[in-house]
Amino acid sequence: MASRATWYEHRRLRSRRPPLRRRQAATAAPPAAAAPAATAPADSQGDVGAGGEGGGSGGDATGGGETDGDTPVSVPQPYMQRPNGVCVPTQVFRDNIDDFVAYNFFVQHCLSREATEDYLRQWRLPGTCRTPHAFNSMIASSVDLYKKLVDCCRAGCVAFTAHRKEFTACDVCNAPRYRADGNPQKQATYWPLLPWLRMMLADPEIGVGMVSAMKEAREAAESSPARGLRDWFDGATFRKLVALGYFSSNTFIALSISTDGFQAWRQGGFEGWPILATVLSVDPTSRVHVVSQMILGITPGPGQPADLESYLHPIAEQLNALAAGVSGMSVAGFPEPQVVHA
Repeated sequence: MASRATWYEHRRLRSRRPPLRRRQAATAAPPAAAAPAATAPADSQGDVGAGGEGGGSGGDATGGGETDGDTPVSVPQPYMQRPNGVCVPTQVFRDNIDDFVAYNFFVQHCLSREATEDYLRQWRLPGTCRTPHAFNSMIASSVDLYKKLVDCCRAGCVAFTAHRKEFTACDVCNAPRYRADGNPQKQATYWPLLPWLRMMLADPEIGVGMVSAMKEAREAAESSPARGLRDWFDGATFRKLVALGYFSSNTFIALSISTDGFQAWRQGGFEGWPILATVLSVDPTSRVHVVSQMILGITPGPGQPADLESYLHPIAEQLNALAAGVSGMSVAGFPEPQVVHA
């Protein structure tokens, strides 16, 4: 989630007003000797202030135009918060750029399906998608989110995993597993962990930061005792694992798995249990960002699962594979593919 200050900055940009950082910088900066050739006419400065965020050579207009055009103005840096996601191929984006822009507008403004349908009926957009279903299908076909479906009880009691893999009915409520046509009554959706980690490690900023964080944590654990408890890496659990040889290289990834129930409605509503993975091998200030929080699965409800462990088995299988090591992983900062453990 973006901070409140970032949200106000975004609204200021949308209204074509100068960002607050630039206004403060223009007010506080000392006057400097200006070159006559760099000074733009007054009407030209007004056009730049009204049409964009400072692409010209003049100063910023702050309300009534009190700022001198000769005052140097610092260029604002865009807010960078990397989302969880995958990259759309360049050619696919070029072929469907109008549809992607429209889809981004619907998502950014949290339009409901009904509002999206009304908007599409009233406005003839240049894209090819004309319904919300068409937009969702276009996005789904453009990227691969690697989801996995697992059969579960229609009441959400258990997932048919481990020793229940061959069951044809729920051993808690006796509900049948399959419909008359042979299809499952209900399935739980999982998003595998490995594709997300592959994306993070290959990123030139995130991947380098993950390797650097693990390197510093390993060196601190091996060299001296902890000086206070500031982070998970300072705790006795991590230092014991390092001594046992579990974190033997800088491409090891520390993860935290957590889950908790929620009710969508207060009166007899749906109850689900999201299963989250937090990447600990990043800077502590980045762990609460979206890119470090990964939803691995959600129990399908409608009630509380009778055996939560049955829903954790698909995730445990992924963790076992990562613990054994995954070879051929591209890690930013390494010229050759690496073996990654988690």
